[in-house]
Order: sequence, then C-alpha cells, then structure tokens
Amino acid sequence: LNELQLSNDLTTIETEIKSYQNIAGQSIFEIGRRLKHVKENDLAHGEFGKWLEKVNISKDYSAKYIKVFDEFDNSN
Repeated sequence: LNELQLSNDLTTIETEIKSYQNIAGQSIFEIGRRLKHVKENDLAHGEFGKWLEKVNISKDYSAKYIKVFDEFDNSN
C-alpha cells in the first residue's frame, strides 16, 4: 500500500474520517443486501453457513450485516 502523508489539520482529518465512515457504511449495507439475497433465494442450496466460509464471513457477522440492511433499506 502507498502510505499517504496525513494532514495535521483537524478539520481535514475530520472530513476524511466522515468520508471513510460513509464508504464503510455503504459497504456494510451492500454486503448485507447480497447476503440476504443469497440466503432468501437459497442460492447456496441449503448450505448458506458453509457458503459463508467462502466469503470469509461468520454466521454472526452475516446476521449483523443483514440486520443493517434491513434497518436501512428504503425499498420496502
């Protein structure tokens, strides 16, 4: 990874943190969306727990990702 020189300006750092929080939040939402899709449509053919190993996600984290998606999904 290229190491980026960090700013010493607090306002800049705060803006960068908020930006990364937004990106992380969007990523968690989209991961939850896809996990729910796989689970609800039985795309893993009854092997959802086993399939999670392929994407390196525990059952606990899968449930958390799906919960985030459910809580913030506006399409319902």
